[in-house]
Parts: sequence; structure tokens; C-alpha cells
Amino acid sequence: MSRRLRRLTEVQVRELAEAREAGMEINDLAERFGIDRSTVITHLRRAGVPGRKRQGRSLDPCGLLAAGELYAQGASLVEVGVAFDVDRRYLRKVLPEAGFALRPAGRQPGRGSC
Repeated sequence: MSRRLRRLTEVQVRELAEAREAGMEINDLAERFGIDRSTVITHLRRAGVPGRKRQGRSLDPCGLLAAGELYAQGASLVEVGVAFDVDRRYLRKVLPEAGFALRPAGRQPGRGSC
């Protein structure tokens, strides 16, 4: 589906930012304002609206140990992130700091469905 190129007025950008701060999702905002989701994100950044993707979530020492053990047992960073409601990029940073060795990125041998 292609969208017509259109510019938002200052009032519309303010409405967009307020709707996002109230909890509206990026795709819903794109649909509501008739713009692409990347344009929504650009407007939100310019308006100073912080991102929400699990931002600020971290693990306490016990949670970090449990997450590291799950990862060491073979779970992917994505799977561990879902289990502990944190971002995989956060895990990529803190697991080595906690003494857990990271595997190379990509699909691991023996983890496929075939």
C-alpha cells in the first residue's frame, strides 16, 4: 500500500506526539495521519518524544544471573529478552559484564527445525 506524500501541520505534529505519549502505537499513528511509519518516528524524534521499546528496563543481579543461565543453556538473546522482558541489545551488553560468554550472532547449529 503506498501513501500519498503529505506534510503535517504543526498542530497535527503536536497531536501525533500527544497520541504517542498517550500510548498509541506507531502503525496506528501512521494510519491515522496517513503517513509512513518512518515519518511518524521522525516527527516523534523531532518533537522530543522518547522511544518506548523496553526503554529503561534492566535486571537486578538475581534476574541477570537467571537470564545468563538461560542463555548458557542454549536460548537465544531474543528468547531470553522475551522471557525477562528486556531488549536483546541490553543483554548483549550486560551478559559479558556478568561473566557469560556470548555465542556468535546468527542461527546456531542444531537449532533448526530440519
